Amino acid sequence: MISWMIIISLSQSFIITKGLEALIYDHISIKEHDIDDVINNITYEMIEVANKYAVWDETYYAFMNSDTQWLHKNITQNLVTEESCNIDFAYVVDVKKDVIAFAGEFISKESVDSIELKESVADYFVIDNELYLIYSVKVGDTRTINRSAFIAVGKRIDENYLSALLSETFPTEFKGVVQSTEFGDGSKQINKGNGIADTNEFYIDKTFYGFNGELLKNYRVSFQLELYSSKFESMLSVFHYTLMGFAGTLMVIVIIAVNKVDSRFDKLFSQLNRVTGGDYSYKIERSEYFEFQNIVRQINLLSSEVQRKISEIEETKLDTISTLVNAIEAKDKYTKGHSERVKNIALIISKEFEGIDQDMLSTAAILHDIGKISIHEDLLNKLETLSDEEFNIIKTHPSMGYQILSNSKMLNEIKEIVIQHHERPDGKGYPYGLKGDQISIYSKILQVSDALDAITSDRPYRKGRGFDVAIAIILQERGKQFDNGVVTALLKHRFEIKEYLESYERHVRNETLGELGGTVLYTS
Repeated sequence: MISWMIIISLSQSFIITKGLEALIYDHISIKEHDIDDVINNITYEMIEVANKYAVWDETYYAFMNSDTQWLHKNITQNLVTEESCNIDFAYVVDVKKDVIAFAGEFISKESVDSIELKESVADYFVIDNELYLIYSVKVGDTRTINRSAFIAVGKRIDENYLSALLSETFPTEFKGVVQSTEFGDGSKQINKGNGIADTNEFYIDKTFYGFNGELLKNYRVSFQLELYSSKFESMLSVFHYTLMGFAGTLMVIVIIAVNKVDSRFDKLFSQLNRVTGGDYSYKIERSEYFEFQNIVRQINLLSSEVQRKISEIEETKLDTISTLVNAIEAKDKYTKGHSERVKNIALIISKEFEGIDQDMLSTAAILHDIGKISIHEDLLNKLETLSDEEFNIIKTHPSMGYQILSNSKMLNEIKEIVIQHHERPDGKGYPYGLKGDQISIYSKILQVSDALDAITSDRPYRKGRGFDVAIAIILQERGKQFDNGVVTALLKHRFEIKEYLESYERHVRNETLGELGGTVLYTS
């Protein structure tokens, strides 16, 4: 009898413990995303200020004329004194990595040679055992010259900088930051994870990776846990008194049912294991266990609360995605609704492919143009045809999207899809010039979906074209710009896709008429 009491009591105690852990880790997850946002803001600020100087004609002419004094005074010196992003060093180097001009912290020639200079890419590097965030952007018109230069700006990311940055961002919660592992050669395993350091704090491990995936530095950021205690007090009290009531009720039930113990215990514990295994939507049938009504009711209530907290985490992810999409569309008014349409077109096409993760495809489609946040809205909304130089800036958005998503654990899984969505089967895409099977099937689906919506939608410089015209254009590029298999899937479902786009257009017109107080003329 006592053994059964102990076993059931431990089962409920286990559920309560798991539920409380879930609540605490909710807060850790949210704070982790906040830290990623802070680090992302550093990257955005560096990119914006460096791009501003790189596109000056004066910068290019000064480089071509070897005017190092002008480059130092007007480029590198200005960059390190920019208050917006606190750059630690700025260099102008040629394609051979010979230094033309520099300001700020001195970096040796050997260290400069170790930096991988890429067109409009921000990466982390370790120089003299210090971690730096370095962004490089090319200067000059690469179509007409054989000689060019890079502007490279760097920001040292160490304990002092992170402490100052995070204490300003989280003035009441932030406790401290330390480097939790020494820099290794890439083969050394970093013990990474988030959790409870002791009863008064929780920690988050922020790991930085190099451009080749090498583990560079790991910092442990600590926050005060007691600040969140008020959020748990009421639930802890409920759990405590529930457990006390459970124990008392169980004693009475065991005395009454001592001669009626049968296979229902096995069934009850089997159902308890299902709940403790993570299926919080499952509810134990109270009618089957008359003697255990109170036990089952409390367990079902607790599992419902845990499920509610899990739903809140999912809602946080959806809110984050919605915020990012709104940020994109706020900069480019002509693409309002574009990401939503691309998502639904892609989901229809994906019916022809086995093993497609619908959630991953949806998220990648919604955020495929996230990199455009780093591009000025005047360029995105320009009415005239873009110059080659302007188009090259637009072409950086897949790489920028990759960089943004790399800093978010919640969205990291889609970064490869986003950076490849302008690659082509014939190898003439960007940014890497991948061919055929080197390109993810997710990216191939997005490319066709993106092109179809772009052709049929209005743009600043032209009106949208008809659906059938768009299909004809895509067919002309079959096997070149677009994957054969994806185009075949598009053709198979073209009527469904056409009906969806027409329905979407009717919906938009109804909303517009409603806002203007007019009569709704279109229905879906």
